[in-house]
Amino acid sequence: MSAYLPNSHISDVFLDRGRTGGIYDTAFLILDDSKFLSLGRADNGSDFNRKPLDSWSGSYTFLDSNRKDLVLYAFGEILGSDYGTCVGALGNHFVGASSSPNLLTDSCKPKHLFALGKPTGCTKKLGVEWYNQLATIETLVYMEKEIDANSGKEYQVKPPVKACEIGQSNDILVVVSGPIYQVPKQLHATAKYRTKKRHYQEIDEGTVAKEAPRYRDENEGTGPLPDQALPKDDCVKLHARYDRRVFRDYGGPIFAQRTAQALQQDFRGVEGDLIPPWKYFDVLRPGTFILLALQPTVWVTKDRSGTYHLIVKSLRVLALSDAAAEEPIVFRKDDEEAPKQQDDLLMALRSLQLPVFSDKKVDHGRSSLSPLSPSVDTDVAMDDLEQVGAGQGKAENRQPRKKIRK
Repeated sequence: MSAYLPNSHISDVFLDRGRTGGIYDTAFLILDDSKFLSLGRADNGSDFNRKPLDSWSGSYTFLDSNRKDLVLYAFGEILGSDYGTCVGALGNHFVGASSSPNLLTDSCKPKHLFALGKPTGCTKKLGVEWYNQLATIETLVYMEKEIDANSGKEYQVKPPVKACEIGQSNDILVVVSGPIYQVPKQLHATAKYRTKKRHYQEIDEGTVAKEAPRYRDENEGTGPLPDQALPKDDCVKLHARYDRRVFRDYGGPIFAQRTAQALQQDFRGVEGDLIPPWKYFDVLRPGTFILLALQPTVWVTKDRSGTYHLIVKSLRVLALSDAAAEEPIVFRKDDEEAPKQQDDLLMALRSLQLPVFSDKKVDHGRSSLSPLSPSVDTDVAMDDLEQVGAGQGKAENRQPRKKIRK
């Protein structure tokens, strides 16, 4: 686990970001471009409005001023797992108590979580943008809560912003990925008659016919794949599906999947290349500076609680980090420390009121991203947006902060 926070690790890699003409200035130019609606500059009611509740999924999203699905651009620095970041095989799956853990099965829909903080040594302009991102979320939640209260549909609201320390102002932005795994659709025979008759002449009377097993797990074994068995670079494509054991921390008694496959997310490196799941721990390590395209979504549960999620449609690394990477931990059946470590993780997430749910080195450098043509594909949509686990804790009743107008 990592307790990394911005400004806790200072090196030339981080100092280079804030120089004149550095990546922080580039990021500000992207957010300042009128072609893109940034999270910090969006206003509820003028820039976007809510869509009607989808009774089938129990959620609703928002439309922009052009009546298209709202996509907002945001940025931040990845925090350590102590503050909610989950990039491993379990994602935000709720493990539960070690005495009776909740197994990860094919029916589970875990997601990756990214807890984001104000970038280390960011410029004043970018600092204002960060502050306004939090203000937008707080204002949105507050206004939506008032609308529901006036219509007699008041419910507890759980926003995607948290405080690093209890009693302090919100300073962490929590975003959620699409589903980590996908279960292949069952194949059906297309022939009119699926069973053909057999002839006695084809039977060997000296042998006894053996029934083929009804199920064969293609991913035998419980540990992660060895490096030599990982997919080649030319197999890494958007929405590609891999053996679920490609995650470096896959394995152990919690995992009970049978046919689920790891899904390639739209996560891209500094050069725009896709980041495969087996490189998440290294490339998306704490301290990494990222740009995201987000879709705000609200899930309404049966108890009338509303959980706000900022769903990642695409992610782009703007600057790499040389802070220590998270160490993948594979929980074995004979590992006596596994239950304790998982309980420690759960307690850490709960104490921060963050959402939880039922070795190659990289070259550390700066993004070559053009300020006017960010390589973030907002047209790419995940196949489905499943309900994610609700964040813990009560919503604050205080007034939202006001944006800083430049």
